[in-house]
Amino acid sequence: MMNTKTVCNDVCDSRQLRRKAELALAAEVKNLLGRDEAEGLCWKGTQVDLMEALYTVFTTGCITDDEGYGVGFGHLVDDVCRLLHTRRPRNPYCIARRGQVRKGIYRRTYMEEYERKYYKLGMPAPFSIAIGGGADG
Repeated sequence: MMNTKTVCNDVCDSRQLRRKAELALAAEVKNLLGRDEAEGLCWKGTQVDLMEALYTVFTTGCITDDEGYGVGFGHLVDDVCRLLHTRRPRNPYCIARRGQVRKGIYRRTYMEEYERKYYKLGMPAPFSIAIGGGADG
């Protein structure tokens, strides 16, 4: 029988790892926002993955404007879609939610896949791998 304290520690460790992965993703998006539209970057993943990733970053509160206020989700989507030459969905919240609820054998949520690549495969920047064009690709 598993000890309750052990279960609690595992849950706490899991949450800490998730938070660390979310902050790493936010750092990647922040780096992307510093890039120039003229670089010709494009998103190679699905729109659902992109919206789920951006919503996760939005919820961290790490992306701020010049005055230090958190950037709204819509503005974040606008900026990233412009930089990645990707069509902005009409309702990015709905697309992000669709990504967060997918589970099962065939498809993990974006954050589950991000964590797998970040921790198990040791990729330092899993989000950036789905960006093509420019000098990178």
